Amino acid sequence: MRVPASSTEEMVIPAGGNIVGLPAEVACLPTRYGREPDDDEYEDAAWDGSDIVILIGPGSQLAVTAGDYDIWVRLTGPSSRRPVRRVGQLHVGL
Repeated sequence: MRVPASSTEEMVIPAGGNIVGLPAEVACLPTRYGREPDDDEYEDAAWDGSDIVILIGPGSQLAVTAGDYDIWVRLTGPSSRRPVRRVGQLHVGL
């Protein structure tokens, strides 16, 4: 996904399957970090049908600035399951 640094918009992450409705969180870490997000780097996300959505950009809960990011999703499931996946990349800038 590519967005201008001045844009505030929903980032849509296709998910689907039997995970729809589970509590979902999203983190965007600069790609140069090369690591998984810490617990406090995740933000609550919402569901829109079978997609996970979260507002990104200036003034949002994920206020990313110009650069390249890895997008991470974490779900909280039954029986203490908490899967984490790197689901894509985000380029913010021109």
